[in-house]
Amino acid sequence: MAARRYGPQNNVEFYAELLARHGRVEELRDLADTQRYAAVGPYVTALENLGRAGEAEAYLRDLIAAKHPGWYESALMGLLVRQGQV
Repeated sequence: MAARRYGPQNNVEFYAELLARHGRVEELRDLADTQRYAAVGPYVTALENLGRAGEAEAYLRDLIAAKHPGWYESALMGLLVRQGQV
């Protein structure tokens, strides 16, 4: 039952992870802009893995500034901790 209920969301997550694994960051950003809940995490992680943590930080700060509800504050804190910017 749960798999049917969340199937479309899981598909977006799997697609986002696939894009990240193949380094297709621009497509991943487009997906993150439309499917925030499922694609922001893989997008931020992909940027961080590519050495573009500053860009990931700016993206999360923009989401927070736009007052989008969600876990963006904790994602930003996690990113900053991983970068040693406590």
